[in-house]
Amino acid sequence: MEYIRVRWLHSRRDDPVLLISELDAARWETRKIEIFPDGSIGYADSQVEHGGTRLGLVPVPSIADIAADPEFIPEEITREEFEEAWSLRILAERAARADIPKALEILKRAGVGNPPAKGDALPRSRKHQ
Repeated sequence: MEYIRVRWLHSRRDDPVLLISELDAARWETRKIEIFPDGSIGYADSQVEHGGTRLGLVPVPSIADIAADPEFIPEEITREEFEEAWSLRILAERAARADIPKALEILKRAGVGNPPAKGDALPRSRKHQ
């Protein structure tokens, strides 16, 4: 597998500004993440397409061929960097579904009316001085 990150320099709101792809030996995308100017994230793999992102219909050109177009700044990245980005898309999806006011209300009520329970205290080494 090969992993690439491509910055796309443009001013269009509906096109991604960052593309992160996992490529097989023939340079076909197997997983892809797109980040848009507003911070939204799209992603796709063989099972899922989210946020309008789809896997490419042709193999991805070489880094040199991509770099020949001044709108694109490509670079190879490590598998670990790709996996970190792939994990972040899950967090972004969950955050988009979150009901923040409801969560804050629940946190406000947490422990109200209950005395401290055994184990609530911080260990001595973690207490603020």
